[in-house]
Amino acid sequence: EQLTTPGFLEKLRTEPIPAFWQALNSLREHPHVGSLRGRGMMAGMELTRDRRAGEDYPWEQRYGHRVTLASRERGVNLRAIGNLVLAVPPLTITTEEIALLSRVLRESLNVTTQ
Repeated sequence: EQLTTPGFLEKLRTEPIPAFWQALNSLREHPHVGSLRGRGMMAGMELTRDRRAGEDYPWEQRYGHRVTLASRERGVNLRAIGNLVLAVPPLTITTEEIALLSRVLRESLNVTTQ
């Protein structure tokens, strides 16, 4: 679909946005995700060394960057600002691509935080 398709924005609110957040919500329980926040099709995931203890990774270790590199190796482009990993997919993303994004993000977290 295209942004100019009639009803695109209404459909975006009822299908891709809820699917995006449903896919990402499972990451809230990951032991290295301190918080997951955002709005619409923008999500930021704060990485932490120990969520229960509230212990952050030292910024010099660049864990956000490590996760983005691992995700790029798996075909998904993410962005990091310090320990915050950003997922901002295109508004035209499909449900299959949302599932891929979620799977790759989890795999990248697991590989990076072992």
